Amino acid sequence: MTINVVYKPTNVDYTVIHYQQNVDNDMYREVERETKQGLTNSQVPESAKSYEGFYSLIYERPNIAADGSTVIEVYYDRYYYLMTFDLDGGYGVEPIYARYGASVKVENPTKPGYTFNGWEPTVPTTVPAENTTYKAKWQAEKTAKVSVVIW
Repeated sequence: MTINVVYKPTNVDYTVIHYQQNVDNDMYREVERETKQGLTNSQVPESAKSYEGFYSLIYERPNIAADGSTVIEVYYDRYYYLMTFDLDGGYGVEPIYARYGASVKVENPTKPGYTFNGWEPTVPTTVPAENTTYKAKWQAEKTAKVSVVIW
């Protein structure tokens, strides 16, 4: 007696876990966990997502196990961005090159004969997801400061 067994793939659950790099070190934290379905023994489809300020690292895409044990881990590193400052003749502030989301603290610049009047646009408290430039706004002082030296 011959018995023919016909295998038909079926949908099976698999898990995708997304990890994002911490802002202050090279460790990662889980940000999302998804349960998806795919055909038994087929390769896991592309699972990386798009997160602002992050890019996905290369990850394995194995075949989906019939027992539902397949787990895919996708890691995302933070982009670095440049914040530059147009001081318009002033001094005292350096450019910032840091990871997306890093804390930002900018001191007020100085310019002889002027009072600093803020930044245009306003400097955020964390590094934004793009390279940016901020221009110093100045208010001319009403009286000039003069030093006279007689020899």
